[in-house]
Amino acid sequence: MVASKSLVVDTLCRLYALGLVVLGLLIPITNSLASKDKQIWTTTFQELFYVVENSVSLAFFVFVYLYLVRGVSRFDSPSTREWDELHKQSKENSLSLETIATVVSLDTRTIEAVTDKEQQNGVQYQQNGDTVSSPAKVCQLGGNSQLPPATNLKHGDASYPNFYVRVGAVLFGVGTLIADGIQLASYVETWVVCPGVPVSYSKLLQWTTQILFVCLQLYFIFKYSKISINRWKVLCRFGVMHLLATNINEWIHAVVEEITEATEEEHHTGSLTNYTRSATGLMNDTTHCARNTPTGAMFRTSRQYLFPMLIEFSLIGAVCLYNIYENIGMQERIRRTTGMRRRSQLSSAPGHLPPKVSACHKSYKGLFFGVIMMAVATISIIMFNVYKGDTEEIADAIFGLSVMGAIIPSSLAVSFALYQLQKLEILPSYKRGPDETLLMITAVGLYAHDVTTLTDIIFAETTLSMIFVSCNCAISIIQSGIQVIFITDGLRRRTTTPHILRYKPGREAVVFLLLLNLALWAMNTFMARSVKPQSWITSQAAWIIIHKIFTPLAIFFRFHSTTCLYEIWNTTYKWHKSDD
Repeated sequence: MVASKSLVVDTLCRLYALGLVVLGLLIPITNSLASKDKQIWTTTFQELFYVVENSVSLAFFVFVYLYLVRGVSRFDSPSTREWDELHKQSKENSLSLETIATVVSLDTRTIEAVTDKEQQNGVQYQQNGDTVSSPAKVCQLGGNSQLPPATNLKHGDASYPNFYVRVGAVLFGVGTLIADGIQLASYVETWVVCPGVPVSYSKLLQWTTQILFVCLQLYFIFKYSKISINRWKVLCRFGVMHLLATNINEWIHAVVEEITEATEEEHHTGSLTNYTRSATGLMNDTTHCARNTPTGAMFRTSRQYLFPMLIEFSLIGAVCLYNIYENIGMQERIRRTTGMRRRSQLSSAPGHLPPKVSACHKSYKGLFFGVIMMAVATISIIMFNVYKGDTEEIADAIFGLSVMGAIIPSSLAVSFALYQLQKLEILPSYKRGPDETLLMITAVGLYAHDVTTLTDIIFAETTLSMIFVSCNCAISIIQSGIQVIFITDGLRRRTTTPHILRYKPGREAVVFLLLLNLALWAMNTFMARSVKPQSWITSQAAWIIIHKIFTPLAIFFRFHSTTCLYEIWNTTYKWHKSDD
């Protein structure tokens, strides 16, 4: 009966999120295609929709912070019986307190052993300044040790999102805040500079709630992205699904706005079709004034760099929230497996493992050559921006040579790493995680962008720039395909023999490949977005739509590949006891 009820709630939550996404898709598209006399109503309805959506998200965040995660500890405390068992085994195996704390997932910064020289009084423990005489009392001081907490943070095998992903979320979240802040400032500035602009309080509320939503979600993802909710589960399922749908709708809204903005710019140069003219309409003098304010001009200049960050932040947020949704109510299963996992970890604790090696062992050569490639990429970005305004041909040649100089070594590195990785064993208990799902989504964007570009260039006039672009697209399709295979295979591999633990085959190539993908992400962010898209076999409007939808995904593919490669570098080459 309980399982049936959970299934019904899960289905309702998914349908609710699907309905929000459908509305988030139809409303901005309808507004962009509405006739001029009806656009004032569709625009107001769109703004109110986003205000309500963001307000519900803010209300749920406030509920989470006040009633779920307030005062939550980093790890859930073990029971008294488990403490006594672990303490007994630690004495038998001569394990230190640090090892005990690691095994039972305690924070060693708040618990420390105080042992006198004679050890006459036994081992004492301190927690938050209180000294106790036994591990059992340490558990009791934690409070609610026997009651299921409202939340607990997963530990042990919980690898998503890792610290690298959370740092990326902070980077893209800051970029999103900058974009939203500039747009809000530009909108307020028009009231002073352009007296004829009508005041839209719904638009002001939309940007204000959007900025607050990004701030709260940024903090939530960075600190509580591994949370497991065990109270108010039905409410939290709907709330998390609402947050997920909000992120997807922000992605859709940004893409539609970018397409509308680009088609309007092309329309005013007379390069679009009559259909686009009738769909977007001419801008009057008031709108022209609003677009050419100092802040508006600054936003148009920075938009090409900030737009991909908004897409990337929305994708990371959506995947992290779906991971949280899947972990709602997982405490009972975690508690049942905790004892087995701790006993297994004790058997593989220090003293039972081969000698330790440096954390950066077999990484220095890859790090050295990768840093060199990062320096070359930085120089290329600087030179590209120097020549971009004066000599477009030289700038395009710099971009083409820079990408080719990075993508060819990355193809060789990923092929070598894939060959070396076959020496490691596959983990039978591995399950596909959010990293691979997000990798596949972004890979679709990369393939769509490169294949469309390559197909279009075949019919274009042959120039040096077109040769570079066609070669880069062809090599990128091959390299990205091998890289997807390598990442999905590498996440499943583990080190199970002392020989592999010592020599770590392929680890240098992994580090080199990580830095190369980071260099490609930087070049695509600060160089490719500056290249004006052109089409030779499709209409310019159709090409703009393709470009705005798939280019951010293609850029994000490189950054997300670095997070997956970091996970391989950090996890795959660590000692793992065989399941056999």
